Amino acid sequence: MTILLLSVGFAALILGGNFLVHGAASLAHRLRIPPMAIALTLVAFGTSAPEWVVSISAAVAGRTDMIFGNVIGSNVINVALVLGLAAVVRTLPARPWTVRIEVPLAVFAAAVIWLQASDRSYGLTDGLVLLSLFVAFVAYVAVMMRRPDVPFHAEDSEHLKAPLVSSILRTVVGIPMLIVGGNVVVESAGEIARLIGISERVIGASVVAIGTSLPELVTSVVAVARRQTDIAVGNIVGSNIFNTFLILGSAAAIRPIAVPFGGGFDLAVNAGIVVVLLLFLFTGRGRAIERWEGALLLLAFVGYESALLLG
Repeated sequence: MTILLLSVGFAALILGGNFLVHGAASLAHRLRIPPMAIALTLVAFGTSAPEWVVSISAAVAGRTDMIFGNVIGSNVINVALVLGLAAVVRTLPARPWTVRIEVPLAVFAAAVIWLQASDRSYGLTDGLVLLSLFVAFVAYVAVMMRRPDVPFHAEDSEHLKAPLVSSILRTVVGIPMLIVGGNVVVESAGEIARLIGISERVIGASVVAIGTSLPELVTSVVAVARRQTDIAVGNIVGSNIFNTFLILGSAAAIRPIAVPFGGGFDLAVNAGIVVVLLLFLFTGRGRAIERWEGALLLLAFVGYESALLLG
């Protein structure tokens, strides 16, 4: 029953996020908000909404170990599982600014939260620093989206033309679905951790992180299937930066987050996996993740999750 509730919670999170993003984007379009700003909302909030809602719900409930596990686990899963799987299917090239700016920024983000953990906790000051960095990153994305070589995809435009009643209904339904889904996931995951006898950090970095990373996984698979492989790396790296700055920052601003036992290992893997990604993009033939490199990323994912569950 608990596993069933967890599954229902994940479904509510993903559907609620989809409803809210598309409904709000259509309403924003009717209010003549620039397409660039709408696209930024679709990419950023759309894939990070499950992690954000789960982390805020966990912060309110005082389950800080789950917040830590969810954020760090999602970052590792995004690179190791999502990019690894996509690269195995088809070589993933990266755009120049992704290699020069966004991936190094992801390395910087991982280094920042590792340094902040030196006192074994993330407090209000740490949260405000992360949120400030998030604002700076959003400003950077807004500037980049004004470039003529950054496309505004046609499939996004279709959602902007939805009828007014449909847009309002999606928005109104999406918000409570996100809230209820987040609460159900947090409580169900906590109960599963108690029944199995493992820590909430582990359940957050494994079951919860995989569930909340499903939007990134689906987005990347669709992009690869449509041969839009050049946007897959940038979307995942951007999602990791959002997770680190926005989600961990928001949660730490609400409630201090202690670094749980074993958290140092998670932070090391989080930093190591983006450094490996950077090396992959700067070596080999061109700025791309090749299939054999994707296979290595998948092995890293299996190794990390195995270490969590067996440790």
